[in-house]
Order: sequence, then structure tokens, then C-alpha cells
Amino acid sequence: MEESGVVQVADGRQGRPSVLLVGGFDKAFTDYLESRGDRLLQSIAPDPLLQTPGAWGEEVVFSSLRMAGELSGMDVLDAYAAAHPEIPVIISTHERSTTVVVEAMRRGAFDYVNEPFADVEAVGRTIDRAREALLAYRRRSEMEQAVAGHTLEGTIVTRSRAMADVIRSLPAVAAGSAPVLITGESGVGKGLVARIVHRLSPRASGPFVRLNCAAVPENLLESELFGHRKGAFTGAENERAGLIRSAAGGSLFLDEITLMPLHLQARLLHAIEEHLVRPVGSDSEEKVSFRLIAAGNENAASLVEQGEFRRDLYYRINTLTIDIPPLRERREDIVLLAHHFLSVLSRETQKEIRGLSGRALALFVAHGWPGNVRELRNMVERAVVVDRDGLLDEDDLPENMRAPTGAVRQHADTGYPLNMLEHLAEEEKRLITKALEHENGNISAAAKGLGLPRTTLINHMRRLGLDA
Repeated sequence: MEESGVVQVADGRQGRPSVLLVGGFDKAFTDYLESRGDRLLQSIAPDPLLQTPGAWGEEVVFSSLRMAGELSGMDVLDAYAAAHPEIPVIISTHERSTTVVVEAMRRGAFDYVNEPFADVEAVGRTIDRAREALLAYRRRSEMEQAVAGHTLEGTIVTRSRAMADVIRSLPAVAAGSAPVLITGESGVGKGLVARIVHRLSPRASGPFVRLNCAAVPENLLESELFGHRKGAFTGAENERAGLIRSAAGGSLFLDEITLMPLHLQARLLHAIEEHLVRPVGSDSEEKVSFRLIAAGNENAASLVEQGEFRRDLYYRINTLTIDIPPLRERREDIVLLAHHFLSVLSRETQKEIRGLSGRALALFVAHGWPGNVRELRNMVERAVVVDRDGLLDEDDLPENMRAPTGAVRQHADTGYPLNMLEHLAEEEKRLITKALEHENGNISAAAKGLGLPRTTLINHMRRLGLDA
């Protein structure tokens, strides 16, 4: 790359920032960055960058404000702001003028540092923060692109408008640092949403620690959360860090938080607000940086009024909320999820399943799904295990889901008839046609978008009279 004016200085180690230095920097500074393992690129003058910003694989731009010639760090800022505003630019300057600093920040500088560098490690931390901001942006961008198809591969599978609204809110929620409260019935996927919030957040590189407050006996929950010193109580033969300290630098997900005992709620509130934790049996507190993501099945507000949940803790964790609708309120997802789980489970069990019969799909659509998505997955898993002919039919479903022979049962809540094969066929045909149109007739891409194996989609198309 020397001919272009940009010189690679060091390859560095995998996972370290790719830093583009613009301007002249002393050898001690570049040696320090090399010692961290950063992949360095250097351009003495900004001229070659203004034509092709972002073309060098740079993740962070570190630019002098004043350089030889007519161009300056402000021109570098303008070039990246126009072409690649997501790439952070840090300005390095000898000037102490507030006006210059304000102007640099107004033009989009991620940060600025004063020369000479009194603390190169602090400069290194600024570079790390800049790269983490870029990675968070890319994660949010991937999420938003996935939202356009209402399908997050490997995570949320939906065509529901209500769930699409939930998904669209996740990047903004994840970008913050305030506690998050996820509400919804059991089985709707609160744990999955919590993981996505963590994955999209600036803390994504840190741990994701999960605890179901209902699954731990009350007398052990305090130690589980806050840790304990050796000998703090009978049986405490070793020191335990506790889950809050284990979540340092990452996210702590507390499921069923409304079932936490009141006396522990006060300690949790203190840990959230002060980021201080006192292990059981300790005389001192320890500083811990973590983000709380909480979930509950019940109406926390009503529990507050009943005195079963602390009001101050509720207001603290209710800063950012995500409410996940039950499956019965997004029935357009039932067939999609059934096919998705069938595809996943047939691969896991290494059984060749052609698909679900129309009768089975009718029963799935008519069912009330009180256990939501978890129940649906379990139902498909059971059917896959007991199936013998490669097509999931009514006989593969449990007795409580089957309709009497020739009967026209209806679900009490929805009124959906169970012998609605024509309606299902038309809906299936519409979904497949729309997927094919979206992928310009590419069957493999349409199958991926629908969560189906390619051969299964072809079989459905032939059955429905669509060209395959």
C-alpha cells in the first residue's frame, strides 16, 4: 500500500483494533500501540485518505489536527463523516483552544486527546472505546437489516407486526446502560431477547450471566448473587464470587425477578445504583460494573401495590421496558415457527421429515398455546420423535390436540375451525409466493428466509401448484 501513501506498520494480533494513524507521531507512541498488538496503518499526510476513506480496513482513525500542507485533521473528519460516519475518528492536538475542540466534536470526532501524551495507556483505552463503538454500530446495523425481513437468523423467527416492533426497539435499548425490564408470559422468549440485548450492547464482549430467581432456594439466593467469604456460614468451605461479580464488564440477567425475596431486593437495588457488592461474611464492599437485564411473568406494578415487590426497585428496573406478546396474539407466526422448529429438530435428530400435514397445521393454528413458543417447540420435538413415516400428522400429536374424527371443533378463545385446510393452504401459498418474490425467484434463498430445508419448500410448492 506504499504507492498510495498509506503504509502498513504492524500486523498485530487477531482481535486488536486496526488503527489508521494520520500525521506524524513519535516512535514511542507507535511502539506502544505495536506492543498492544494493534494492526497499524500510517499516512503522513491526509491527501490519499480523502479520496477513499474506509478503503484500508481501518476500524479507528487517529489523526493529528495540524499537519504539513493545506489539509488538516478537520478535513479528515469531514471525509469520514461524509463517506463512513460509523468509523470513529480521534483528533490529537497540541492546541488547548476550547473553540477548536468544540468544532472537532461538532464535525463528528469520537474524542480528542492532548499532545504530548502524558499517559499513553489512557490513549490506548480511548482507541479501545472507539473500536467498541464501531463494533456496537455494526451489531445494531446487522440487527436492523435482519428486521427488514422480520427474521433474525439463529434468534427470533417472526412475521408478526407486533414482534417486528419489539425487534426494532432492541438496538436502541441495547445501546444504553440503564437496567432493562422484559415482561411477558412464560415461554414467549424473554431469555432470548435478553441475550440479544446483551449481544447488541457495548458490553457484548463481556460475560452474559443468567439466574432464574425461582430456581434457587431462598436461603441460597443471597450467596448465589452476592457471593460469600470462606467460613461465612456452615458449609461455606470455599470463597464464592457470586453472579454479580461474575457479570463484571457484562450483563446480569435475572429471570423471574418478581419472585425475589423482599430483603434481597434492597441489596440488589444498592448494587444497581452504587455498583457496589458486599459478599456474605465480608466487612467491605467491592466495585462491580455490570448491567442488569430483568424479566418477570407477573405484573410487577400490581405486586408493588400489594407490597410484594419494592417500589423503589421497580422504578429503577423499569427504566427501559420490552413487552413480548403471547403467541396467541401473533398467530401468523405459528406455522412459520412450526416449520422452523421442524427444520432445526430434524437436523438435530438426523431424521428426514418432509413436513407437516395440513391437518397437523390446522391443529397447531387452532391450539391456544398457553405455554407459548416453548410449548410449540416441545410439541414439534415430540412429534419428530414419535413420527414413523416422515410426515408429521395428527397421529403424531398428543391426544389433547387431536380433533374427534369428522368433528369441527373450535378453540374457545379464537373461534378458529380445525378443518380449515383450504384456508391454511391459501395462507401457505401466499407466504411462499411472497418469499419467492422477495428473493427474485431464488428457491434456496426463499427456503432460508422461511426457515425450511430447500427440499421441503419444493415439496410444498408442488403440492400447492406452484412452479418448482
